[in-house]
Amino acid sequence: MKNYTLVENKNDGSDALKLTSGPYSGIIYRYDKVEFRPKENEDRVILHFEYKVLDNASKGYDVKLFEKYIGDILIDLIDEGIVNNTITYRGGIDEDRKEDSKQSDK
Repeated sequence: MKNYTLVENKNDGSDALKLTSGPYSGIIYRYDKVEFRPKENEDRVILHFEYKVLDNASKGYDVKLFEKYIGDILIDLIDEGIVNNTITYRGGIDEDRKEDSKQSDK
């Protein structure tokens, strides 16, 4: 069961998330820049994201725990977007790319 709902940011009309249950219930926030950064000397990446709290209905919470909480939600949103083919990539460039992308044989 999802513990958030999509709401419109009253300031600029963009999408935001409102947490509807759990320790941060009532907080409204949005994700800003989201990127996957390579982990040095490893074959994996780390999810890095920026966010902005738009309405803090809950006062006095641990920021690191909150960031982990909304990071888990972001992973769910990315997974859902991939499964439903609704994820959108905007901006950024691949400066390291030497060739055009190729279609898989599969």
